[in-house]
Amino acid sequence: MYDTCQMITGCIDGLYAVAATRESKPFTPVCKRLHVFTTFFVAEELTGLAVFMGKPSIVDGVSDPDSDDSGKETHPGRRLSSSLATRAPHASSGLNVRLTKFSITSNSYFRISRTIKLHVDGLHRTTLFESRNGRSTSWRINPGVTISRASSIVVQPTQGRRFLSPFTRRKKVEAVDIPGRSIFSALETVEENRFVFKQLCEGFRISLELSLGRYPEVTKVGMVLIAQRIRELMGAKPNGEELGRRTEVPPSRTSPSDNEEPVAEALPDNGFTQAFHILAELQLPSDSIAHDSTVAAGSAMRNTSTVVPLDQRHANFHNFAGSLCDLLSYLSAPIFSSKLNSDPDTVDAIMHTIMDAAKYIQDICKQDLDGRTATEDVPLVEARSAVLGKFLMRLSRLKRDIKEGKHGTYERVYSIAPSVVSSNADEDPNAAVDKDDESDGLGIAGEETFLQKTLRPALGEAVAEERRCLPDTRKSVFAAIYNWLDDDSEPNIFLLTGCPGTGKTAIASTLLTDLEHQQRMAACFLSRRYDYDPVQFWPTIAFNLASFHPVLSAAISDALKKEPSIVESVESSFEKLVKAPLVLHAKRMSIRRPVIVLDGIECLQKGFREPDEFAAAWKVFLSTIVRWQELSPWAKLFVTTRPTQDVNAVFETQSMRRVNLPSGSDAIGTETDNDVGTYIAYRLAEVKKQYESSLPSSPWPRTDQVAKIKAHAAGMFTWAKVAMDFVEKGPDPDRSLTTVIASGTALHLQPIDTLYEEMINDNVGYSVLPGFHTTVGSIALARSPLSLSDLHSLFPKQFEVSSPSTICTKLVSMISCTGDEQRLQIRHQSFSDYLMDPKRCVGSLEPLLIDRSRSIRKLAYACLSVMLNELKFNVCEVESSHDANSDIPDVKNKVKTHIPSHLSYACRFWAEHLRDVSRASTTDENDLLLLVQRVLRSRLLYWFEVLSFIDAFDDAPRLLLLVAEWLEGSDKENALLAADASRFAQMFHDPITKCASHIYITALPFCPSESMVSQLYKNQFPRLLNVRNTPKDLWASTRFVILTSGVCYAVAVSPDGKRIAVSLNEGDIQIRLSKTGGILASLEGHTKPVETMVFSPNGKRLITGSDDFTIRVWDLESSVITSSILTGHSDYVRGVAISPDGTKIASACDDKTVRLWSTETGTPLLTPLEGHTDWARTVAFFPDGKKIISAGDDCTIRIWDADTGESLMERFLAHTGWVKSVAVSPDGKMAVTSATDGIIKRWDAETLSAIGEPVQGHEGEADSVSFSPDSKLIVSGGTDGVIRLWDAATGSKFCHPLLGHTNLVTHALFSRDGQTIYSSSQDGTIRLWDRNNLPIWKSPSEVPDTFYSIALSPDGEAIIGLGSDRVWNWNIKSSQTTATHIPLMESAHGMRCAAICSNAYRAASAGNNNAVYIWDLHTGDLLQGPLEGHKSDVIALAISLDGTRVVSGSEDTTVRIWDAETGQSLCGPLEGHSHDVFAVAISPDGTRLASGDNSGCIRISSMENGDLIKEPFKGSWTQVRVMSFSPDGKLLAFGAANERISVWDVESHEFVHKDLQGHPGRPTCIAFSADGQHLVSGGEDRDIYIWDTSTGGIICGPLEGHVATVTSVIFSKDGEQVISGSADAMIRVWDVRSKNHRSGYFKGHEDWVHSVGFSPDVAHIASGSDDKTIRVRDAITGSDVYPPLEGHDDWVRSLSFSPEGKLLVTGSDDNTLRLWDARTGKSLSGAISGHSDFVLSVAFAPDSLHVISGSEDRTVRVWELSLDADGQLGNAHPTSCLHIARESTPSSTRPMAGPMHLVLKMECAVFSLAYSPDGRRLFSSSEDMSIRVWDVETGSALLSPMLGHTGPVYSIALCPDGQILISGSRDATVRLWNTDTGTPLCMPLRGHTDTVFAVATSPDGMRIASGSADCAVAVWDIPLSRGRVWPDSFRQRVHGVEFCASDSSGSYASRSTINDGWVCGVRDERLFWVPPMYRAGLWMPRTTGLLGVPEVVTDMQRFVHGTEWQKCREESE
Repeated sequence: MYDTCQMITGCIDGLYAVAATRESKPFTPVCKRLHVFTTFFVAEELTGLAVFMGKPSIVDGVSDPDSDDSGKETHPGRRLSSSLATRAPHASSGLNVRLTKFSITSNSYFRISRTIKLHVDGLHRTTLFESRNGRSTSWRINPGVTISRASSIVVQPTQGRRFLSPFTRRKKVEAVDIPGRSIFSALETVEENRFVFKQLCEGFRISLELSLGRYPEVTKVGMVLIAQRIRELMGAKPNGEELGRRTEVPPSRTSPSDNEEPVAEALPDNGFTQAFHILAELQLPSDSIAHDSTVAAGSAMRNTSTVVPLDQRHANFHNFAGSLCDLLSYLSAPIFSSKLNSDPDTVDAIMHTIMDAAKYIQDICKQDLDGRTATEDVPLVEARSAVLGKFLMRLSRLKRDIKEGKHGTYERVYSIAPSVVSSNADEDPNAAVDKDDESDGLGIAGEETFLQKTLRPALGEAVAEERRCLPDTRKSVFAAIYNWLDDDSEPNIFLLTGCPGTGKTAIASTLLTDLEHQQRMAACFLSRRYDYDPVQFWPTIAFNLASFHPVLSAAISDALKKEPSIVESVESSFEKLVKAPLVLHAKRMSIRRPVIVLDGIECLQKGFREPDEFAAAWKVFLSTIVRWQELSPWAKLFVTTRPTQDVNAVFETQSMRRVNLPSGSDAIGTETDNDVGTYIAYRLAEVKKQYESSLPSSPWPRTDQVAKIKAHAAGMFTWAKVAMDFVEKGPDPDRSLTTVIASGTALHLQPIDTLYEEMINDNVGYSVLPGFHTTVGSIALARSPLSLSDLHSLFPKQFEVSSPSTICTKLVSMISCTGDEQRLQIRHQSFSDYLMDPKRCVGSLEPLLIDRSRSIRKLAYACLSVMLNELKFNVCEVESSHDANSDIPDVKNKVKTHIPSHLSYACRFWAEHLRDVSRASTTDENDLLLLVQRVLRSRLLYWFEVLSFIDAFDDAPRLLLLVAEWLEGSDKENALLAADASRFAQMFHDPITKCASHIYITALPFCPSESMVSQLYKNQFPRLLNVRNTPKDLWASTRFVILTSGVCYAVAVSPDGKRIAVSLNEGDIQIRLSKTGGILASLEGHTKPVETMVFSPNGKRLITGSDDFTIRVWDLESSVITSSILTGHSDYVRGVAISPDGTKIASACDDKTVRLWSTETGTPLLTPLEGHTDWARTVAFFPDGKKIISAGDDCTIRIWDADTGESLMERFLAHTGWVKSVAVSPDGKMAVTSATDGIIKRWDAETLSAIGEPVQGHEGEADSVSFSPDSKLIVSGGTDGVIRLWDAATGSKFCHPLLGHTNLVTHALFSRDGQTIYSSSQDGTIRLWDRNNLPIWKSPSEVPDTFYSIALSPDGEAIIGLGSDRVWNWNIKSSQTTATHIPLMESAHGMRCAAICSNAYRAASAGNNNAVYIWDLHTGDLLQGPLEGHKSDVIALAISLDGTRVVSGSEDTTVRIWDAETGQSLCGPLEGHSHDVFAVAISPDGTRLASGDNSGCIRISSMENGDLIKEPFKGSWTQVRVMSFSPDGKLLAFGAANERISVWDVESHEFVHKDLQGHPGRPTCIAFSADGQHLVSGGEDRDIYIWDTSTGGIICGPLEGHVATVTSVIFSKDGEQVISGSADAMIRVWDVRSKNHRSGYFKGHEDWVHSVGFSPDVAHIASGSDDKTIRVRDAITGSDVYPPLEGHDDWVRSLSFSPEGKLLVTGSDDNTLRLWDARTGKSLSGAISGHSDFVLSVAFAPDSLHVISGSEDRTVRVWELSLDADGQLGNAHPTSCLHIARESTPSSTRPMAGPMHLVLKMECAVFSLAYSPDGRRLFSSSEDMSIRVWDVETGSALLSPMLGHTGPVYSIALCPDGQILISGSRDATVRLWNTDTGTPLCMPLRGHTDTVFAVATSPDGMRIASGSADCAVAVWDIPLSRGRVWPDSFRQRVHGVEFCASDSSGSYASRSTINDGWVCGVRDERLFWVPPMYRAGLWMPRTTGLLGVPEVVTDMQRFVHGTEWQKCREESE
């Protein structure tokens, strides 16, 4: 293509040369024809090239060569060159784009058929189905299709079967049209040769695979060269100088405008030219409106650049150009490119504004302004600058719109800017004023004197500087004001309101100054500057207006001369002296745009001296303000006022621009708040300048001091000013500052008191209004704003006659009433302090003094009374206990209805008000005490309900502790009850917060019987879950739980135990009370998370280390907490410690160093201690303070001399993982470390030699360790969220694990007295544990262990478990829950894996010393070992059935075979693996060995000599972790790390099941049942699954209960139980009686099976499939009776045998029926047509001569089968057609076949129906997973819904006797139901691996057939299946006590799961929640035995839940 471009360019140059020789002559006709012919040649060539490159034609019509060359036709060369030059070269240009393949990925509820249609540019393209992988289906396009930017790709998918509705029409999927321009837009940044374009659609995603062919970039340059040469040739006559000149490629794509010359001209070097170039370079889509307007704006800038002179007179225009360039440069930055492209409308508005500005400048420059210079006509220059400023302001706002993602709009600023104002009111305002016009002056001499005498204005002084706002304050307020000033669409009145002291006058003063500079300030009124005579108000404004403009002066003078008395009336003076002149001279004033400022109009009230005068005249005055709205929009009135009652009443309904200045709590965090802080900092800086020598040397004032004063001011500038005056004028500014901070709003500042006294006097007077103390006192002391209705409800007696609204209305300037609920708040705290201070509220105001203590007592009493009267059970009428609060329909309105705001307030704050009530033995106090007792003993749980619904339950534990503290001295019994209730709220925080109903469903049942709450309330609810064996010590161990607002990174406890420091989120630190969790202080300074902290020994300091590389030392004793910063580390600080004497700080950092610091000075004491080779994570001092121990990610421990920094010991490897924590015992004898390898090690503190065996117990990393003060215990926390305690001397477990945290534990430590354990977690909680109530084991036999292997005794009655140091023997047939144990006689060296032989008398184990050990399990003796030979750790073991041989696999990649009798190596090392050998297995006959390694390679070798028997095989799995042979040795099952389990046929070397889907975690153990029909697996996900080895389907699981990795699983001898061992130190026994009595499982179909049916003689089963075939099989063997029946062109939906079994009819989605000979498979007819849509059902009539069919075309057709002379079947003819109307069809137009008998309204889609044999009952199955039974006569439901399926029920069928209902569901199960009771007859029939779409029963009622999406047909034996009793309903015996293991509804069943503690039913509904400490021991429905943890057994006999839950208060029948 480049050569082509060069050739064309050469051609043009030739023409150019010929033309140059005829310079002085026009072209001859011949030359002209040659010229045009060449142009056409070039155009044609370029058009072809453009189309080939995927671009639309670049030549838009070239005139015919023979046409007349008149001006009417655009010159072809110019058109071509213009088109070429204006098109931007896209990154996607030069591409050959071919579509070769596409795919569609559907969502989980959408399935795409293989049938699809594709059209490209209107032509159908052939598609070939390629593959289907999961939800993705792909097709190839043969051949590939080239697409261009103008192409259209239309994809018409065909929908498959939706999971939720198998009857959804596929034809309803909308076609997807993908435009080529979208594809090419996406290609603009693509550089690869392949690209996948994705289009999101409803329900699926289309992916187009594109192949990209690229052309050299020079092609684009060539095209531009051609365009230029054509333009040069066609646009102008060439001259000799232009010959041979090669122009540069144009720098931009801006096209020339129509009026410019073709040849580029040199532009002036000015700002407008620069703006033109910037606009030309903006990258915008060529097809957008923004592109076109940008080109036009560029042209306007270029033209403007030539008309603006470079002189001083026009400097303002050039300044404008410079500002415009700055703005455009900002927009052209890369960060704005995407925003410009996404918002073309705003870009278009910017460009039109630029064009308007250009027009304005051009017009002004063209005007002849009579020769006046800039110095002679300053107003003119300023007027121009003002207009240009408006343009810039508008452009700036549009730029802001783009930046913030808002859509800006174009608004015209000026069509042509006016220059000066006309003197005639009727004259054109755009006309120029004659320079002799008198209106520029004040008018005739003496006029001003006349006006002053007549109007008597109240003149004031100029605005003082100190009354104006500081720079950069009130930004948003001024922005709103200035926007209002410049926007004539806004109301012409701006109302600024605020309570006294909020800075209204400062804003008005600042505005006045700005308006004066702009010459717009027409008049003003400032409060406290005039004598307040209201009659003088408007005359004063009129006098100002007269000074503003002479025409107004003349008009006002005329009015006064005609009627001098108008100044005596407020209304007349406004109407005739202000309004009338402004209206008369509206045209002139619209140019000057006057503004009037009125500040503090409420002050005028004082001028009305008599009440009657006030009532009338004040209203008139306010009405004149309102009438300002009658003036034009340009006449602006700015008003400030307090929000008084009268002002609010008049103005609230008017159209005004309003802004309210917040104060009090409303101001916190607002701009007003920040501005007050700025003012305070400014004033204090001025004080510092004045008193710098006498102020402290440290920074003064500190930032925190300014913040505290700002908080006191709360948005009130007056208070801040008075406080700063107090500091400035005091003798000692620093002491005065401290006083202000300490006293706050209670500080006696006389100006503030005077202000409040004046305000009360004006609004209330000195008399006490009824209810004043209750109203104001309650509002002031309320913890949350109360409403007027709240006050009525809380104090009904006080407000029986009077209303609080009266008081609030009168004090509206200090009491705000906001929102629809009319929430009341004191606007500033200082007002409350004033009214409650007997030293300040004195004199005439003394009767208004509010008694604080009495008001608090009244509030507490009111709250308790409301709670006692209005709290009740199920307050919000929750219908189902399964619903979370958030799931309840319309829950917000329900809460609002049932929990009114006064009840909500009472429930949230009663305890806090009670705390503030002083205890005294008075009658009032006794009444209050009685109320507290009654609430605790009768309303406690109902109170919890309300807190749950109003999202305030987090506060319940703290509030109850406050109550307990208040009761402590007078009522100890109820104090204990309150404390117990607090613990109750802590323990059950999670379920109660989520579901209020679970206060009863969960919390009461699991609350120990020793709890006072349980004793008081449990008997009131008899039908709850009965939980037995809840261990008291597990409950009692938790002392308190502190809930925080984020992740807890670190925790520290003060030496006295009263304070807790916790770090949260990004550097936030809180100091909390350990007793209640209340926040004492928040420390701000760190900018990143704080991972370590410690209190100093005296508790006065807190040392913190952070990820921001710093350490801070916080002084906690000073009045304001401060910190000093220790810098020097260059990475995250992970650990800090303080010496016992508190003088030194040690720190460990990721920079691999340890540092020592002085606590007092913060300076480094030594050079950094270097030695760690990786991050130093943890550090600790020895008790004597002389040594430091550190550890880190280099896995080492180091000890340093604290004085010299010398390393006292060589580094050595302590762990195999990173060391996370280190601690030294208080007695200095022992050190302990924890690491990411999960191991805790004890060390001799002097020698660092290991003490005893490593301690293991945490699953995952051990993150934190610490000693008890007596050095006897070690506490640890890990990533498993568990707190564990260890005996420091022996390393044994001290007690049960402490459970409660739900995320990793970051720190765990003891209090100094050792009585409390503190733990922090990333779950956002801090837990306090009581050491005196720890769950300690009663005997060593109860101490659990990790079970590495388990086996059954030969008689099957005992379980043998091998732990790390013991052999356990548990007789599962006895009622005992403890086991006997035999210690292993010698150390096992850190056991890692083990294996027990089948007769359970011998075991092999391996540890971390590369050796194997053989044990006698009867005695615990070591028989052989250590067996050495491996060079690395042994990680896999297997032992033969007879126990004579052991196989080991190692990390050294070898396998060895050992003689267990002698300990000799029989064979090995067996080499061949290239990675760690993780799994080994021995075949049952002992001849073969299987081994798998970390790469996924599996080898099968001979046990005799180690030779390979089969070639190694490897699949897509990775890291084979576990394997097992089947009992017959034919199958090998193995599990891989990528969560796959496979079954391999050892003989055929083929997969039986390549991937058993369903196990979500990495498998860790696997075993076959004795008969080989089932496989059990356990894994790291803690769940257990059981599989059918013949089908690969899950038949049971997940079995949940373990809380750690499952390490071993086996079947019982009879296969009805599974035994599992786990790292959680538990053995569980599970009932898995799930054998399916399935007599057949027949595969053959290639797609979903949608229909099945038995032949009348039950000999055959027919099935129809989506593969378009019908198969007829032998019902016993499953073999095909004849080949598949083919003929249908689409899915086969339905089939039916004729009554005698000779015929088979089928219906299909191809809209046809077909008849077949059921005996031979012969087709008896062709396609029977008639339906116009899918045929969904077919059936024979009893006479076998008629067939009925139903279709999605909404018709039912009856077909008559004709017989020929021989009695053979002929054709089928339709005899009748019944039309089924759509629901939306009007009843009058519906075709009816007969009377409507029954209509059943369903909430979900109904998928299947069945009549009972007697026709009296109708059964329906639905999308809602239920089956329902209806009375045909009445339409009423006969039974409760049949529930059990966990997916939509697609098909149901009745047995012939009508007693059994069969159902099939998406949950892949078939279920049998008793039709009389609605209960399940047996366990679900499992065997299918996908949705069951069809079920059918045999005519004899003995068998079931089912068809599934797994493409198989299954046959089931009904009598045998009915014999499979439902194990979930078993009544089990535990310790001799019988209990019901399942609830009556079957919800709590074998498939119940635990999710975040919630036990969920078979439909994932929440049944109940289990506290963390009980989860490990919980008996699930299938549990039949449990060892190693305290058992928690649930008896479901009386349990009601779901919609029945409210019956829990009723006695069971």
